[in-house]
Amino acid sequence: MLKVLFVVWLLCFTSVQIKAAENFFIPPDKWREPIIFHTEFQDEYSKRFILKRYYGISSSITLGRALSTNEIYCADIITSDITSDSIYVTKIHIHTGKDYMLSIELIDHKPNLPEIRWVNEKLLFVRVWWGKVLGSDFIIDIEKEKIIYKDMINDGRIPFLQHQQNKDTASITDIRQNFNDSNEYFLVIQLARELLFKTSKKAEEYEIIEVKKNLIRGLNFWKITYKLKKLLTTTDNEIIGKGGEIFFEVNTKNKTAKLLGYGE
Repeated sequence: MLKVLFVVWLLCFTSVQIKAAENFFIPPDKWREPIIFHTEFQDEYSKRFILKRYYGISSSITLGRALSTNEIYCADIITSDITSDSIYVTKIHIHTGKDYMLSIELIDHKPNLPEIRWVNEKLLFVRVWWGKVLGSDFIIDIEKEKIIYKDMINDGRIPFLQHQQNKDTASITDIRQNFNDSNEYFLVIQLARELLFKTSKKAEEYEIIEVKKNLIRGLNFWKITYKLKKLLTTTDNEIIGKGGEIFFEVNTKNKTAKLLGYGE
C-alpha cells in the first residue's frame, strides 16, 4: 500500500542516477508499486562514509542502538549534527570490548537517521540516504574492521511514475470498472493524465512532479501537479525554473478529475 503522502521532486534526480536507472534487473513496467532498486556503487560516495578507530569516550546519550545477535557487540548512533555549511554529519560508535571503538562517520546525507541492524554476530548493516532518491547500503565486518559490501540504492518512485504515465495499453474505462484500494494511485495518475491531454495541446511537454492526498478536502481527494519539462533540472547544480505548472484534483470516489489552475 502506498503512503498517504507522496511527494517527488525531480531536481534531486541527477544525471548519474538517470543513467544508472536504465539498467533495471526487473523493468518498472513489471512493478506493482514503487520499489527500492540497487545499482553499482559510485566511488565518489566513499569519502562520505568513513570507518576508523576511535579512542575517545563515547556519549552516554544515543539516538539509536542495535545489539548484535549474540548481544556481545553494540552499535550506537551518537550524534547527528549540521555543520556551518549546512551539511549533516552522523556518527556511529561500535563497542567491541577493546580499548577503542569503531567509528563510522556519515557525511553530507539526508537529514534523517541512518538505518542500522546486525546481519549476524559480527556483520553490521548500515543504510544511509544521501538525498531524496539516492542512498547507499554498507555491510561492515566488525572483527576485521573493514567494509565487505557496498551498493547504491535508488528510490523507484520516479521511474515507476514515468512508466505509469506512458502506459497506453491500460484503459481508463477498465480501471474505473475494476477500481479498488490496490490501484487507487494508478487511477489517480490516469485520470489526471487524461484531463491533461484534454486541457493542453502541448501535454507531452509536461512532467508530473507531485502527487499527494488532500486530507483537508477528504480521503478521496488527490492533488496532482504537472510542470513543463524544460523548466525541470537533471543535475543538483541547476535551479528549477519558476512557473509552468498545471494543477489537477482527482476524486477517487466519483472517479473524476478537474483543473484547479496554473502556476505563475
